[in-house]
Amino acid sequence: MIAQKLLTLKRDNAKNNLSDDERQFILKYRKRIETVFSQLTEQLNIERVRAKTFRGLSARLLTKFLAFNFCLFINKIFNLDFSSVKSLVF
Repeated sequence: MIAQKLLTLKRDNAKNNLSDDERQFILKYRKRIETVFSQLTEQLNIERVRAKTFRGLSARLLTKFLAFNFCLFINKIFNLDFSSVKSLVF
């Protein structure tokens, strides 16, 4: 079993601050996660799905996630920027 640890940023006035390397590690992945959520909400309208059944909801969300991952795959093939999903969606 793999042990997992939740890393959080401490406030400036907290005792036991993280080292600069740990802080940069957290900020790097936090930026990526926030970028993904932003792209899903703004470009793929994930907040407005308008499904009437649970099956419809899961199908629409699945297709949106699949489309997003497919765009990331295309970006990786053509060595494009991670954040250029919008140009592929529209």
